[in-house]
Amino acid sequence: MNTDFNQLTAGSGGIEHAYAKRGAKELHASVESIDAILTGLSGEVTTEGLLNVLDALGDNVLKIAKSFKALVMPGMRTSELREWFESNTLVVKRLEGMGFDRVASVDISIPQGMSKSYLETTTKTLDAYSAIDVPARVSAAVSIVDNMLSSMSKGMNAHETIVHNNAKMVIQDVKAAMPVLKQMTSCYSSKRTGEVPADKMFTSMTELKDTRMMLLANEGKLQAVQAIQANLDDMSESLELAVAFISEAIKLDDPTAYVPSKAFVRDFADYVKHIGIAVENYSNITFKHMALEHNLVLTYIAMLG
Repeated sequence: MNTDFNQLTAGSGGIEHAYAKRGAKELHASVESIDAILTGLSGEVTTEGLLNVLDALGDNVLKIAKSFKALVMPGMRTSELREWFESNTLVVKRLEGMGFDRVASVDISIPQGMSKSYLETTTKTLDAYSAIDVPARVSAAVSIVDNMLSSMSKGMNAHETIVHNNAKMVIQDVKAAMPVLKQMTSCYSSKRTGEVPADKMFTSMTELKDTRMMLLANEGKLQAVQAIQANLDDMSESLELAVAFISEAIKLDDPTAYVPSKAFVRDFADYVKHIGIAVENYSNITFKHMALEHNLVLTYIAMLG
């Protein structure tokens, strides 16, 4: 397989454990540390101090990018469920054509802590993706930082309004997403879970099939992580160039040099923070999604005997 699914153990929370171990704490810390940057902007700040803040924000974007990479399984071109299903299509369809009573008592695997049915949990997990179009927001962030570089290099401040408006937009996105993310989280408890009888998680073969088809129809959400990774890298590089350019221009006493205002730097810090929160949310949804796929494969294997 393209992905090391041996890390993702059945029912033991292996995928969630891998998620926490491979960068979740670092990603969260990178986002949270921007609060300290915002606090530092509350008093008087020199131009040099503002440049240092922009530089620190660039470092944060780089840390967010690196942490996100660590969270995502390398080389993901095909989802686990897709790869397994394409190798077992005939037996899966044969199973789904049987009466549910044939497998109702079979013990099946579920993601760690899952307390709702597979279909409800899958529905709410996939709904969570639509709360914020994270791939589009991160792609737009690259264009915005590129625009900053172009505007700053000309000694202009047109980018300030763009950053201000987009910061407000992403902040609103993050707030609006909270109820949907809570719906996903409500499908899980802190209670450890092992295998359970199939009829505790499904009411019919139709429900089993619907769950499989929903997950397969949304594998593109997993594949989108590659584009998010690349765009975070590009955003970090462009921001580094922008800070270096205006720092050099100011040092040379260039009268046309762009000098950042505190209001702009605050807006940009807010923007980076909430882009980071959106990326963190996406990584959480992605790993819930992968856990559902992994355990559903194991469920089919158990039912096939």
